[in-house]
Amino acid sequence: MRYRLDEIVDVTMGQSPKSEYYNTEKNGYPFLQGNRTFGFKYPTFDTYTTVVTKFAKAGDVIMSVRAPVGALNITPVDMCLGRGVCALRMKNGNQSFLFYMMKNYVSHLLKRESGTVFGSVNRNDINDLEVDIPEDLEEQKRIARYLEMIDDKIELNNAINNNLEQQAQAIFKEWFIDNPENNKWSTGTLSELINLTLNGDWGKETPTGNNTEKVYCIRGADIPEVKAGNKGKMPTRYILPKNFVTKQLTAGDIVVEISGGSPTQSTGRCTAITQSLLDRYDSGMICTNFCKAIKPKEGYSLFIYYYWQYLYSKGVFFSYENGTTGIKNLDFSGFIETETILIFDEVISGFRLALGGAQEFFGIAPDLTTLGKIIGGGYPVGAFGGKKEIMDLVAPVGRVYHAGTLSGNPVASKAGFATISYLKENPNIYKELEEKTNYLIDNIEILAKKYSVNICVNSMGSLFTIFFVDIDKVENLEDSLKSNTENFSIYFNTMLENGIIVPPSQFEAHFLSMAHTKKELNRTLEVIEMAFKKIGEKSGK
Repeated sequence: MRYRLDEIVDVTMGQSPKSEYYNTEKNGYPFLQGNRTFGFKYPTFDTYTTVVTKFAKAGDVIMSVRAPVGALNITPVDMCLGRGVCALRMKNGNQSFLFYMMKNYVSHLLKRESGTVFGSVNRNDINDLEVDIPEDLEEQKRIARYLEMIDDKIELNNAINNNLEQQAQAIFKEWFIDNPENNKWSTGTLSELINLTLNGDWGKETPTGNNTEKVYCIRGADIPEVKAGNKGKMPTRYILPKNFVTKQLTAGDIVVEISGGSPTQSTGRCTAITQSLLDRYDSGMICTNFCKAIKPKEGYSLFIYYYWQYLYSKGVFFSYENGTTGIKNLDFSGFIETETILIFDEVISGFRLALGGAQEFFGIAPDLTTLGKIIGGGYPVGAFGGKKEIMDLVAPVGRVYHAGTLSGNPVASKAGFATISYLKENPNIYKELEEKTNYLIDNIEILAKKYSVNICVNSMGSLFTIFFVDIDKVENLEDSLKSNTENFSIYFNTMLENGIIVPPSQFEAHFLSMAHTKKELNRTLEVIEMAFKKIGEKSGK
C-alpha cells in the first residue's frame, strides 16, 4: 500500500547548538553534525555537546539531509541532531524495517524532476516522499529480519577484513618499523617508489557538452567503505574522455584524501584500489579533486599502502597540513619529495595568535618560520629562521647568500623588540583579544539569524572569517567555494561606505587589535546589521 512518509513516520529535523557547547571529552550527549562518522550501520561519535537542541532516541534512523544527502545509520544511543541530519521513527515501532525501506527509497530524495541532485533536502521533501509497503506488520518484520541476516553477514565479512588488515599492518610494523636490522637499510623518500601521481576530476552531473565519459568518482567520504570491502555510494559523474585516459584508476593504485579532515582527524586517509573493487562497477573509476591517486612502481603498492596507513595512525599528517580559517589541505608533494621541510608562514599569525605564533598555538615545531613586518613593530622588515642544520646553509656560515636593503634596520629592530617586550609583559592581551573577537562573532551570528542571512564564522584567536554559506562548518576548500560572493560584495561595500574596512575577499581573515574598544565593536555591529538587512531584503526573507 502507498503512503506519504509523514503518514507512517515521525521526522525530527536537526538543529545545531552553538559550537561553544561542543567538546571531545564525552561531556553531555553524543552529537552528529552530518554523516562524517557514519559506519556500515551505526555511527561512531567523536563530538559531544552539553546543550541539546534536537534529540534523537536510541534506535532512530539517522539520515543526512545535506550533501551527500541520503546516507543512513541507526543511532545506538540517545543523541543530539545537528543541522546536517534528521531522525526518522516508524509510528508502528518497526525501526529495522524503516531502515531498509529508506535504503530503497532514499534515491527518490536525490533527484528533482529535471534530474539534478539536491544539495540538501528539507522536512517537506521528506514528508512528501511516497513509499509502497506491506500493511501487515508481521510481513514487515519478516522482510526486516531477512535483510538483517544479510547485513550481519556483510558486517562479519567486514570484521574479518578489518582483522586481516590489522594483522597485515602488525606484520608490516614488525618487519619495516621495529626491525632492529633496519639501520642497515638504505634510506630514501616515497617519491622514489612512485611512478606517477594523478589529480582528480569532478566533471559534470549529467552528460554535458564534451563531458560524455561516465565514471565513478571516489571521494574522501567513500574511503572507509572501500577499505571495508564494500561497494559504497560513489557518485557517477561525466568527464572529458581525454581526461579519463590520464586519470583512470587501475588495480594497485592508492587514493589519498588531501583536503578535509577535522580537529581530531587529519587529512591523509587512503585506500588501495583492487581489481575486485573495479569489477563491481559498470564504468571506470577516478578520484575527486580533493583526493590524489598514487601509481606506485612495480612491487611497491602494498608497501606504500601499509606505510601510509602506519603514518596516518601515528598522526604524522597533522604536521603536513596547511590552510587558513579551518580549511585543511595536505602538503602532498612536500611530504613525498626529497628533503621535505615544514615551513610555517607566520606573516599573519606571528605574534597574533600567541607570542610564539601559530606554532605555539598548535604545538607544532616547523623546520623554518617566516615573519613579516610584525617583527618590526609594523615597520617594513621581514625575517626567517629555523633549525640549525638549515640556517647553517646561509652566509656567512654557508654558501647561500642573503641580503636586503632593510635587513637589520635599527628603527624597525628596536620597534620590534619593544613590541615583543610589551607582549611578554602583558600576556593577558591574547585573552582580551579573543574575548573581543568572541563578542563580535556572537553578535554577528545573532544578526544573521535576525535577517535570515546564511553565514558560517570560522575564528582563531583574534582572526575570523565570515563565510556566506548555508552550512554549519567550513572545513575544506569545497565548503568555502559554496560561498555566496554576491552577498559578500553587499557586505563589503556597505562596510566600506560606512567607514569600516574589512578584507576585500570572501576568503580572507578579519583582524582585531587592542585598539578596538567596545565602542568600535558596537559601531561595527551597527554597520554589519545594515549589510545583513540589505542581504535579507534581496533574498526576500
